[in-house]
Amino acid sequence: MYLTVQVLGQHHIQRAFESLRVRGLPAVRGELAEEDTPGYHYFPGRDQAVGWFGQQGLAIVDEGFRRGNDWGHHHFLLRPGPASPAS
Repeated sequence: MYLTVQVLGQHHIQRAFESLRVRGLPAVRGELAEEDTPGYHYFPGRDQAVGWFGQQGLAIVDEGFRRGNDWGHHHFLLRPGPASPAS
């Protein structure tokens, strides 16, 4: 499986989090739901995404990163990980 995780500058994520909280919304750090943003976006960050892969039994075969101005993309090539021992 090939998956891309978009990365946004931490100052944008912090500003969005503070803006949502000030409005009394139940915000989670990494959420972006501003009026000038088309739709809802969530930026989990590389470490959280890698944790999710492991929880789903996926192993990273290859990984790359491409940076832009204040954003970036982590690219992952994933495969099913080794089977867990039976409980």
